[in-house]
Amino acid sequence: MALELFSTEKMPATVNVLLYGPAGAGKSTAAASAPGPVMFINLEGPNALHFARKTARAADTEILEVRVDWGEDPRAYFREAFAAAKERGVNTIVIDTLGKLRDGIAFSIGGDQPTIAQWGQVGKAMTTVLRELRDSDMNTVLICHERVLDSDTGDRIVEPLVGGKTTTEAMAEVDVIAYCGAVRDEKGTRYLAQLIESKGRRAKDRSGALGDIVELNLTDLIASYLASFVDDSLPFDEKGQ
Repeated sequence: MALELFSTEKMPATVNVLLYGPAGAGKSTAAASAPGPVMFINLEGPNALHFARKTARAADTEILEVRVDWGEDPRAYFREAFAAAKERGVNTIVIDTLGKLRDGIAFSIGGDQPTIAQWGQVGKAMTTVLRELRDSDMNTVLICHERVLDSDTGDRIVEPLVGGKTTTEAMAEVDVIAYCGAVRDEKGTRYLAQLIESKGRRAKDRSGALGDIVELNLTDLIASYLASFVDDSLPFDEKGQ
């Protein structure tokens, strides 16, 4: 292996986002608001994307869906979907949900009661998926339900529900972690993303430029994230544009 040293910075061209929160928080709909075409690897059932598709149609965004039925090995679906996404020029690939992907892999490897060794295989498979997504030339959206825990000090912790060490690994691999929620007022229902840790909720923004709480529109969020890394002191042709 030849050691390669980088003396100049390469500007990011894509963003990896993890969305989590309670049911009805707008996570799938937010994923459909990402730059299209958007490919969903759907493990949540045939009805999971109806509202998300409605939102995408209003924005003229193409949605491609791969449905993974329970009992099928998600790894085969992922490999084929990943290859198809590259061929079709997909801009954003979505896993809905990451926890169900892990559950499906675990079932395909060890049935209802995987052994400790089999759980190790599950972890390796999930690491492969996460790193392939991280290193791809597409935006990635990982959708998770929420898990509420009590810490040793009695404080509440709210984190993505994935399972095992994959929870920590998924949070480490992404650029943005957004806690999603719905706010209802006299103007109707708005879907928001919390991007800083508060009230025990895990959050993350590697750019440090997105703000504390923003509207759940991933096209806008991704554009703002990428724009934050542009050095305005450079000539136009050196900004990575």
